[in-house]
Amino acid sequence: MTKISYKILFLFLLINISCVENIIFFQIHPNGKTYLKFKSSGDSLDIYNKDFNHPKINSSLINTNQNDSIWIMTTEALYNDSIYISSDKNGLSYRFKRWEEKNIFYTLYDFEVIFSGRKIKNNYPDLFTAIINDKIDSLSWLPKVLTKIISQSLYELEKKGGDYDFNIDRVVNHFKNSFSRINSYEKLEYITKNRVEFIENTMKPFKTNEEFAKKLAKQMESHEKYLKTTLDLNDDIFKVKVIMPGQILSSNASTFNNDTLFWEFGLDSLLNNDYSLKAKSAIKINKNVKKISILVICLLLTLAIIIISKANK
Repeated sequence: MTKISYKILFLFLLINISCVENIIFFQIHPNGKTYLKFKSSGDSLDIYNKDFNHPKINSSLINTNQNDSIWIMTTEALYNDSIYISSDKNGLSYRFKRWEEKNIFYTLYDFEVIFSGRKIKNNYPDLFTAIINDKIDSLSWLPKVLTKIISQSLYELEKKGGDYDFNIDRVVNHFKNSFSRINSYEKLEYITKNRVEFIENTMKPFKTNEEFAKKLAKQMESHEKYLKTTLDLNDDIFKVKVIMPGQILSSNASTFNNDTLFWEFGLDSLLNNDYSLKAKSAIKINKNVKKISILVICLLLTLAIIIISKANK
């Protein structure tokens, strides 16, 4: 894979974006168990950046190919439960579940994997547009994104019981004007290295102290980490293969071959809403079909005998 780096300083962060290929395999067994295998290949820093974590149900092995410096992480297990939830505060969360339903003719198998949407389009529309248009190396989206982070952080501090003698909307607008003057990486780098000082200077008209600047800087960290992790997912590829028992009845797979389904997607499918992979299959219950057929034949013969007997009378 070609490594792509964007020299982007994102409000106190230096972000490097590289490509990782994530191959995910599920095989649904009729006995209620699920075989799964996760394999991620890429640069060692990208493998360890925690933007996408493997299931914590078995040890992961790290191997390196010395020829091309590609690192590989694998997780493999035979999973007994019907539900698995990977909840990550900053990284990509996902959950899968399988369930079965039986009737007299078939056993139906349902499988679903849901990758949690990042809500970027709703919360940071300018960043969403930059990612979709492959212009993430532009400074044009930064002012509104930084303003949104300030707004989120200020309201969160207020909910925590902060009693401040200023109007939050006025403060947000003040920061918005400051961010709009960021027109070079040098200015952004200065803010990066002087985070608390920048907040303190910007807040001077509102008569706050260094303690407030430290609290605001700390509150902003969670939003910064979430967005950094989202950008780390840029150019990552997800390839999912699922083998279902019996005959496929329905799915939203990109392609399929008999009982095997395939999906392939990237960050563009995860920028806002959840991304769901679904499949349904069935196995015919031959024993029950035979029993029912024999029963129906017997009933028909009995009915025929009764009709003939009445006719003879």
